[in-house]
Amino acid sequence: MSEVAHVTAGNDGSFSGILGHTLRIVKQHWAVLLILVVVSVLITLGIALVTGGGAVFVTMTGSSAAAIPMIILFVIAMIAVGVFVSLSTLKVVHLTVTNKQVAFGEVLSYGFKNFLSFIWTSIVGTVYALKWALLLVFGMPALWAIMNVMRQAQVAKITEMGAQTPENLSLAMESAGGISGMITAINFIMLILGFAVVIYMVYMFIRINFLGYAFVADEKRGVEAAKTSMELVDGRWWKTFGYFFLVSIILQVANVVVSGIIGLIAGEEVGGIVNGVINQFATILTVIFSALLYGAYKKSKN
Repeated sequence: MSEVAHVTAGNDGSFSGILGHTLRIVKQHWAVLLILVVVSVLITLGIALVTGGGAVFVTMTGSSAAAIPMIILFVIAMIAVGVFVSLSTLKVVHLTVTNKQVAFGEVLSYGFKNFLSFIWTSIVGTVYALKWALLLVFGMPALWAIMNVMRQAQVAKITEMGAQTPENLSLAMESAGGISGMITAINFIMLILGFAVVIYMVYMFIRINFLGYAFVADEKRGVEAAKTSMELVDGRWWKTFGYFFLVSIILQVANVVVSGIIGLIAGEEVGGIVNGVINQFATILTVIFSALLYGAYKKSKN
C-alpha cells in the first residue's frame, strides 16, 4: 500500500476522520510520544532552572544586563526543543503511515541528524513565503525615519525663518501645514499596511503549514518544501484554516479544564506543571493532525 493510502486509511478526509486517526496514532505509539514529552519537559525545566539562577544573580548584583544572555538562551533553547519535538513527531507519523516499526532510537536519531537541515528549510521556506510582508516590515521603519528627518528639517526651517520677519514665518507655517498633512497621510497608509501585513502573514502561514511533513515524507528541502505545502493548500485555504482553528480550540479547552481541575485539587504549582505537559501533548497532536491532513490533500490531488 502506498504512503498516501496508509496516511488516509481510517479517515475520509473530514475533520472527525482525521482527528480520530490522530488519536489512534497517539494510542498506538503512546510510549514513544510520552518519552518525547518527558524529554522536552525535562529540558524545559533545566532551562528554567538555569534562567532562574540567572535571575537570582541579577537580583544579587543589581545588574539588569546580566539577564540578557539568560533571556536569549531561554528563547533559543525553547525554539530548539519545539523544533526537535515536532521533527521527531513527524517521523513517528511517517513510519506509521508507511507501515514501518516505530522505534524510539530511530526517531531520536532522525531528529538529531536532520535538526539543522530542518531549521534551514523552515527559515528559507518561511522567508520565501513571506518575502513581500518582510519587505514591508523592514521598509516601514525606513519610511518612518525619513519622515522624522523631514519633520526635523521643517522645524529648523520654521525657526530660522521666524527669526527673520513675520512674513517669512507665515510662509514657513503654510509649508509646515503641507508637510504635516503629508505625514498624517503617510501615517494612515502605514497603519493600513500594518493590518494588511498581519492578514497576509496569517494567510501565508496557513499555506506553508505542511512544510514540515513535506520535509520528512517527500524529502523536500528549502523553498521546495514551502512550494509543496502551498500547492496543496491552494483552493483549500478556508478548510485548512477552519480545521486548525477547531483543533486548537478543542486542545485549549481540554488544557484549561484538566489543568484547572488538577490545580484546584493539588495546588497551582502542580496545575502549572500539568499545563506545561498538556501543552507539549497538544503540540504533538497538532503535528500529527497536520501530517494526516497533508496526506488527505495529497490523495485528493493525485
